[in-house]
Amino acid sequence: MIISRPRPREIVLDAWFVIIAIAFIAGFTPPSSVETQIPEWWRWAWYLLLLLGGGATLASHLRKNWNDRLVWERHGAVASAAGCGIFAACAWGYAGSSATFAAGLMTAWALAHMWRIIQIHRELYPRT
Repeated sequence: MIISRPRPREIVLDAWFVIIAIAFIAGFTPPSSVETQIPEWWRWAWYLLLLLGGGATLASHLRKNWNDRLVWERHGAVASAAGCGIFAACAWGYAGSSATFAAGLMTAWALAHMWRIIQIHRELYPRT
């Protein structure tokens, strides 16, 4: 069974997703040189997906019903994986090899989200 108490490191990372997304939407400039090379509309897509993903995952911890928690967490993981994938693709596409570390980190985080989606799916729909 993969249902457990909330894991602090995941809560902190999801909260960070929400914080940086709100900061960007509020008008703060992107912090890294890689982000400045990505077209603005891709940055908006990335930040909005981070906001949705982090927000949904954080909201999942407030749900009382375990199935609801897992559904909310799955939705958050899908949005976060998409956002991280967009950033990685844009970083490699627009910044090239100079963005290998940032793009690699986002790729790894997207893959971690996808693995979590598979775990949640197996929990919600067990094989009999």
